[in-house]
Amino acid sequence: SGVPINGRAAVDMAVTATGLSAGQLMDSLSGTMSMSAQNGQIGYFDAGALAGLLRQSSSVKGYLRGLASVLGERSISGQSVFDQLELSMTAENGAVLLDQLSLTAPWGHSKLDGQMNLQRKTLALSGYFQLTSPQGVPELPVSYAGRFDRPAASYVTKSLEGYALSLIRGRIRKQLADALPSGGADTAKKTPGGLLFGKMSKILNQLKGPKPISLPEGPKNSEKSDEIEGQDSGS
Repeated sequence: SGVPINGRAAVDMAVTATGLSAGQLMDSLSGTMSMSAQNGQIGYFDAGALAGLLRQSSSVKGYLRGLASVLGERSISGQSVFDQLELSMTAENGAVLLDQLSLTAPWGHSKLDGQMNLQRKTLALSGYFQLTSPQGVPELPVSYAGRFDRPAASYVTKSLEGYALSLIRGRIRKQLADALPSGGADTAKKTPGGLLFGKMSKILNQLKGPKPISLPEGPKNSEKSDEIEGQDSGS
């Protein structure tokens, strides 16, 4: 299997196959199968870690680095925990249709469907993962294609990245507002950018230190020389 599943499961099968070898049996396999599993893990990526990344990221660079880590190298690279898993498949002459693979979990829910070729040990699945936290997270469309043991993964992250950037900007604005002293109604009307500029200007002025003390200028060298010569002549 290219999608490892761990957990307590109940399987219901009604299939037929004929042949003298494993290949012949797979090519003739027909029927239906359903499975229900609870409190387990499934090998896609760590959806819970993705939800945590969205809740905690405070910089764009940190988010992008974390996203690359969670989604791995475009292959099955983690385990997503689930509370309930439902799977149903239909086989006809060795061609298997995955009618539904659905998950409900603490992080949200997911649905996939597609097809598998038992003889070639390949699959092609597509669907989505939907996180429930933070609020308003868009769906993450996904697809898996290739061999059972290492299918290539594709994630459409454009909407998710836009959502994450908006979330991070909001957190940065809030941090700036919380870090600055309250200035009454006038300060409340200022934008976070204006507050930041004012704060930075104040810090820069502090770094400059006190202004140097101006000392009165002494007599010029030429004037001092004339005074000395006059004294010598009168002696």
